Amino acid sequence: MTVAAGREKRNHDGKKLTRVLSTKLSMVDYDRFVKYTHYAYKARLIDEPKTSKYLRLIVTYPFNELGLH
Repeated sequence: MTVAAGREKRNHDGKKLTRVLSTKLSMVDYDRFVKYTHYAYKARLIDEPKTSKYLRLIVTYPFNELGLH
């Protein structure tokens, strides 16, 4: 299973998203990722229950917390 995030869209800052990050996951890992995506949505950490939104959250959150934007 391949998960891709990004594409030709704009993020919440209005910046164009043009890069794609892709990786292969086992079905177990993919199912876990989708489940955690829904948990993050229910906790209002992301505004849509999309795996790309969750991926952006888990990639940026730790660095934002450290003040490394």
